[in-house]
Amino acid sequence: MDLEAIQKAAEAEWTRVRAQMQQMADGQKHLLPMQLLDNTHVQIGGAFLIGLGLGLVLPRLRAPFTRFATVEDIPNFMFQEQRKIKAKAINFSDGDTLRVRHLPLFRGLGPMDGKLSEQTLQIRLCAIDTPETAKFGNQGQPFGDEAKAHLTKLLENRKLTLTLLQKDQYARAVCLVEYGWGPFKKDASEELLKVGLANVYRQTGAVYGGKQATYDKLEAKAKAKKLKMWSQGDDFETTSAYKARIRAEK
Repeated sequence: MDLEAIQKAAEAEWTRVRAQMQQMADGQKHLLPMQLLDNTHVQIGGAFLIGLGLGLVLPRLRAPFTRFATVEDIPNFMFQEQRKIKAKAINFSDGDTLRVRHLPLFRGLGPMDGKLSEQTLQIRLCAIDTPETAKFGNQGQPFGDEAKAHLTKLLENRKLTLTLLQKDQYARAVCLVEYGWGPFKKDASEELLKVGLANVYRQTGAVYGGKQATYDKLEAKAKAKKLKMWSQGDDFETTSAYKARIRAEK
């Protein structure tokens, strides 16, 4: 049973029990079948509600202090509520994907024993696509290595603020990734768009963290100036088109 179904069941149970108790308080015994007055039944209903309430509340209370080793460890409610977590950048796959070590409240980086895939969160920057680097025997796109190098320069060993937006089909956390403090805080997706090393991702499932208009403007400015990937003119190929071509060639 998913969270929404559990919540609906709890609301229905609470409504029913509250109505019974109100009727008893009003002394309207002629409206009550004997089974509704059974104290054991009411107690069971109350215990159910208390247990359910604790089950829903306790994970939220524990979450800020719990280290999430992988994206699968992050509770779904944190994505639904677009919670923020802290992390440190550890490894970079390309210009829009990295691995981070989660930093819970009052806890440092901690020991990292085992594979990166078992100790780090794989993060996909929201809203953008960067050119692909060479992978799986496939040639990379122009500016793919430069986009990766730029993201590495921006984020390597930095403490990051991640706004959790959704889990994607590859079990990555799609996040708004920010670094810096206060008025100097910057959005990594914005920074890549500014220099012409990313385009706005507009495929099915795209999320923007409420900033799509900002991202669109930054892309348009870089494109007008023919920065980096936009300097290719008619030879420019989006990452989505590149992936489709690679699949068709296999």
